[in-house]
Amino acid sequence: MMLEIPHVKQYEPGLTRRWFQNGYFDLFTWQDQGGAFHGFQLCYAKDSDQRALRYSVDSGLRYEGVSQPEEKPGRAMTAIFVADGTPDATLRQRFEKDGAALPPDVFEFVSAQLGSADSASI
Repeated sequence: MMLEIPHVKQYEPGLTRRWFQNGYFDLFTWQDQGGAFHGFQLCYAKDSDQRALRYSVDSGLRYEGVSQPEEKPGRAMTAIFVADGTPDATLRQRFEKDGAALPPDVFEFVSAQLGSADSASI
C-alpha cells in the first residue's frame, strides 16, 4: 500500500506536488488548482536497479534509468535520470496492486498512462 507523505515542499507556482510511497514505489504528481493533472513521476525498484516512468502533458511518457552518484564525503548526492526506453513488463500489475488505496483520481490517472505505455513503444 502506498501512503501519502504530508507537507511536501512545493516548487512550481500554480501546481500542487503530492508524494506517495511504499518500499517499492515513489510517486510524485503535479496538479493545477482545478485538479487537472500536469504530470507524474513513478520511481520503482528503489531497493535494486531503480527506474522511473515520467509523464508530462508537454512531453508524454519517458522510461528512464536512475544513475546513483558515487558516495564521496562532503559532497551532495543527487540521483540523475538517464535515457532508457525499456519498460518493466510487470510495472502496471505491481502498481495496480500497491496503488489500490491511492486517491481514486490519482490511481486512475497513473493507471491510464501505464495502460497507454503498454500499447506504445517508448
